[in-house]
Amino acid sequence: MLGFLVAARLLATQRPWTPFGPDGGGPTVLAVDPAHEQTLFAAIPWGLFSEYTLVARSADGGTTWQPRNAGLETDLVISLAVDPRSSDRVFAVGRYGGVYRSDNAGAQWSGIATASALEGPLTVLALDDAVLVGTEFGIWRSVDQGRTWQNRWEGPMVFGGELDFHTLIRDPSDPRTIYGVASYQRLKSSDGGVTWFPIADPPFGVDGVFGFAVAPTRPTTLYEHVEFTSVVYRSRDAGTHWDGPFPAPTGDDIFRDLLLVDPRAADTVYAAGSDGLFVSRDSGESFQRVIRGLPELSPDRTAYSGVNALRTGSQGRILVATRKGLWGSADEGHHWQGAAGMGLHQNAVTNLRTDPLDPLRFLFLSFDDLYITGDGGGTFARVTSLARRQIDVIELDPLVRDRLLAIASGPHGAARQLLESRDSGATWTTVGLPPADGTVALAIAPQALIAAAGDSLYRSQDDGISWRLVAQIVPQEDNAYFLFSGLVADPLRPSVLYALGTKTIEHDGGSLPTIYRSQDSGLTWHVWGSGAVLALSPTRPGVAYVATLVTISRTLDDGQSFEAVGGDAPDVVTNLLIDRTRPDVLYAGTLGGGMLASPDGGVSWAPLAGGLPESGMIGIGALAQDFACPRRLYAAVSSGGLWRVDADN
Repeated sequence: MLGFLVAARLLATQRPWTPFGPDGGGPTVLAVDPAHEQTLFAAIPWGLFSEYTLVARSADGGTTWQPRNAGLETDLVISLAVDPRSSDRVFAVGRYGGVYRSDNAGAQWSGIATASALEGPLTVLALDDAVLVGTEFGIWRSVDQGRTWQNRWEGPMVFGGELDFHTLIRDPSDPRTIYGVASYQRLKSSDGGVTWFPIADPPFGVDGVFGFAVAPTRPTTLYEHVEFTSVVYRSRDAGTHWDGPFPAPTGDDIFRDLLLVDPRAADTVYAAGSDGLFVSRDSGESFQRVIRGLPELSPDRTAYSGVNALRTGSQGRILVATRKGLWGSADEGHHWQGAAGMGLHQNAVTNLRTDPLDPLRFLFLSFDDLYITGDGGGTFARVTSLARRQIDVIELDPLVRDRLLAIASGPHGAARQLLESRDSGATWTTVGLPPADGTVALAIAPQALIAAAGDSLYRSQDDGISWRLVAQIVPQEDNAYFLFSGLVADPLRPSVLYALGTKTIEHDGGSLPTIYRSQDSGLTWHVWGSGAVLALSPTRPGVAYVATLVTISRTLDDGQSFEAVGGDAPDVVTNLLIDRTRPDVLYAGTLGGGMLASPDGGVSWAPLAGGLPESGMIGIGALAQDFACPRRLYAAVSSGGLWRVDADN
């Protein structure tokens, strides 16, 4: 374990880490209070691939949010429902813990049924006098807020597997009429879920029902999406007869609650999935993609694609929960407006860059949007000239003031382009194409531009108009491959560059992180050391730190020798930073262990402040030091948001 300091030498901070910059987050689960349409509950992942979620509540339609997660910290919430008789009573389904209830608007949650007791709960619906839960094998009902449960339907397994009742829908005109939908079974209840009976299949049978919807203004009109045949069916007599099939808009990507009928128009149907949002204005017979007013949601144009939930309120507002945030429409989907999401810090922040030529300027990406500050973080400007483009790489030129380079998709999802700005991001021009579609990093050196893509390094001497291959790493093993992951320019010697990559041996053969170096502006390269993380001293040439998993090493002689420092870290090291004004002070970001600080060059360590999210395996995705205020540090956290702390002795 890393050595820790005694209190007298501990690096202390006066205040904890605090979030700042743009707020936001992408809900995966959304519930609307039936009695108060502006009151929303949402589950937002702690990061894009997290196994846990944060539950939050909004009383103003999504403008501001407050965490409501006590009791749910170690669960992945997959369904939420508000009691129509009491806005303070809320139910949740957790992937791991089962069913929960809160009696104080989410301030505290308690488990009321385990996942095993209800045979794998998937969705919850609160009625006036009961609570229904759809599970992998049936439908359960409780009349005492979840204290006791009765199994009201347990049908035969289909193809030897689960039924998966993923959807429970109430008839808007009759609260006692409920539809229960499983992948291969559709049921109807006329007595609030006490008894159930199957409804008729479409003419070609049921082949994986993933979406189901009821028209609020015409409750006898039903719609359903069938997964494997990728079609939509419509019934105008509550499921007795079906019309169709009609072509589905997004293949087999519509699922669960991502089929919705407009509360004002029974012929307007919304369908969504990983490819975005679509609307039909002819009763499901044809669909068109919704683009105007929404962010880019197509998977071939953004890493944050798709729609997670569709909801409606009593006043006709349509809500669309996406990985980029919450959006709403009050006019049948013709116009959309994004909710501010203030109080949420689950927005993916990447590409954090500080400007060495302007101490008050730094930039970062929040989802696909580029933000730049010119006043040290007092205000942030969203760069609209790059809107609706997927930005893969962005770099500040350390040699030319106000110059930026970016690799981003072309307009309307066209091929990747290399872009240049000479006015700090206000306007951009196309320089050319990146050397490969998978370019992951750029580095700017004197009279040269370097790019890393796959197993290769490329060099351009005409600012990216043309490229030449300068290095390609091909492992000798037949079952191995090599991929570059980043480029680092020496802050004191601009012609010295480092390329980080990893050789992976397939079939559990392990991996070897390797660092290559060039001393001639990227013309030639050689192996320099081993490590997945690299920090170069901004004040002492030849001093650097490298990390691999939990081990940190340093070199004082420009890589001729390395020595391990501090023992093993308590968690995987994701970032290293050497203090610009105190050369012996080192910071380490970890995966799950927060931020650590060392005052003696990595020999001994201590936690650096509190305040960062602690749920799950949250890591530090980027780390930077303020040029104008050196004691101020910035961190991009994997759970989302940009954070800062003033680290004082």
